[in-house]
This record gives sequence, C-alpha cells and structure tokens, in this order.
Amino acid sequence: MTVTQEQIDDWNAARKRRQERAGQADEEFRRVTDLLPAARYAVRRHTIYHYSINRLDHGKILWRMNLYPSTGKIWCDPNFDDPPELSLPRPWRLEDVVAELAKLDARENDNDKR
Repeated sequence: MTVTQEQIDDWNAARKRRQERAGQADEEFRRVTDLLPAARYAVRRHTIYHYSINRLDHGKILWRMNLYPSTGKIWCDPNFDDPPELSLPRPWRLEDVVAELAKLDARENDNDKR
C-alpha cells in the first residue's frame, strides 16, 4: 500500500488540530475546576488528552463521564449510573461540558428547595 503526500498532509493537519484542542482543554481545565461544587463533583485531568467528571453523593460516585476534548469523544463508564444528557455544541470544549453541568446542577438545587 502506497501512502500519498496528500494523505500524509491530511494526517498531519488532523494531528495538529487534535494537539491544539488538547492544549485549549488544558488551559480551560485551570479555569473551570471551580465552577462545579466540589462537594458534588470531582473534575480530574488524567492527561492533556483525558479528563473525567465524577458526580458524587457523600463521597460515593454516582456517575462518571470521561472526556477526550482532542477527539471530541465522551465515554460514560458503564460501572456507574448514566450521567445526564447534555446539550453541547459541535465541536464541544471542556468549558461547554462544565457550564452545562453547572446549569443542570443549579436546576436540581432549585427543585430540591421546593
């Protein structure tokens, strides 16, 4: 199988986009960790390519969402409950996910107060 220069250029361009998105997510991580209440959410950076958000209830993980901003993938851990459905733009950013969860959390708190 012969690889053409066009295929190599396409691969390099896609790799560069993934690296740029990963770098952007790394910068966003520093800004967004304080947007979700620490008592109910744990936001972790595993690598510059992989982040996770855990929903907590008295220290127990209710659901886990694994985020891969460089590829735009979200993987929900099947060992826990399903996380809420999020309305995200395409392509989404880490900041978009955290902002959507913060909105849902605020609505949940409003419902609990009633």
